[in-house]
Amino acid sequence: MLRVVTVEQSKIILYKGFKVKPGQKLRASCRNKLLKIKQIDESNVQNSLNTEDEDHDEEFTPAELLQKRNVIAELNSSFHEIGCSPMKLHALGEHSRSFYGKEKLQRVLETVKEKIQNVLEVDLPEEKNDVEKSVIKKSEDLDKLVDIIKNELSGTSRRKQIQMLTIPASLMWSRRKIKETFNVSDYSVRKAQKLFKDQGFLAQPARRNGKQLSPDIIELVKKFYQLDEQSRILPGMKDVVSIGKNVYERKRLILCNLSELYSSFKLEYPNLKIGLSKFCSLRPKWCVLAGASRTHLVCVCTIHQNVILLIHGAGFEEEYKQLMSYIVCEGAGRECMLRHCDKCPSKDNLVQFLQAKFEDYDDEDIVEYNQWVSRDRTEMIGVRPQLVN
Repeated sequence: MLRVVTVEQSKIILYKGFKVKPGQKLRASCRNKLLKIKQIDESNVQNSLNTEDEDHDEEFTPAELLQKRNVIAELNSSFHEIGCSPMKLHALGEHSRSFYGKEKLQRVLETVKEKIQNVLEVDLPEEKNDVEKSVIKKSEDLDKLVDIIKNELSGTSRRKQIQMLTIPASLMWSRRKIKETFNVSDYSVRKAQKLFKDQGFLAQPARRNGKQLSPDIIELVKKFYQLDEQSRILPGMKDVVSIGKNVYERKRLILCNLSELYSSFKLEYPNLKIGLSKFCSLRPKWCVLAGASRTHLVCVCTIHQNVILLIHGAGFEEEYKQLMSYIVCEGAGRECMLRHCDKCPSKDNLVQFLQAKFEDYDDEDIVEYNQWVSRDRTEMIGVRPQLVN
């Protein structure tokens, strides 16, 4: 005699490994087996699920285990309806359950997606999980940050570039990766990595400072100005200079121009490193130049002298005559010096030389030098312009 299978019976049978749908009919022998299975559920539920929970320390009451069993039966029934294999928890270790659950969920999603596509006759887009979405979002944000840094680097000074390159340096990017990503020099990358290591994120590099002269050299230069061979004391009663409260020094007239005086100093002290501009700035206040008040006038070519002062202020080792060789012929004559010669090189050679000299300088760096200016009398002033590309 055939009996109709109820929903509850189908769940119990499915849990035991048999696929029976509610509404199907069973023979009497099968019905007896079903009754035996049901008796086991009521009386020995703890023993029946013991093998499934032997890897867990959690303790469940028979009612909780029966509820868990019913949930599994419902899941397996749903899996059977969509064509997925049932859940098998027997001998499933604690550490492997998470992976098994993710794998089972992925298979169910793929199966359901495939059936929906078949019914609707459409292709559904691949749906990314939260982790993938988060990774993609972070990747997009990083790309935007890289683009912003690239744009900022293109129109800023060297100091600012090195400061901004501490951002990728903080991410522990390799020197090669930073160099290729942002199209910067290896020198800038090394400076940025060292700056981040020493001072941290977005630290500013120190400004370039000139070499400081020792107090002994400064004092030696001042004494050299006051040697009788280089200057003489003016005889007038009013030829004095106040250097402090009730402190006066008699004026001394320098017997040559500063360039010649500097050459004499270098001849006497060839091992001392000091430029002309610094030498001029150390001139004592009471050591006056020819042409100053109460002294006779001397004709000086300010254009010629200012070029020399500018070269020494920039710290070049080359003399002005060496720089002239870039723009005039070898053994230049009058026509070359007056720029009437058609064979003289163009100024491009000199421009390239100067650009190479200032390559490691930033736009914000300052070069100090002195210049002669002519007003009612000739005097020297200090100039501190910023470098401009």
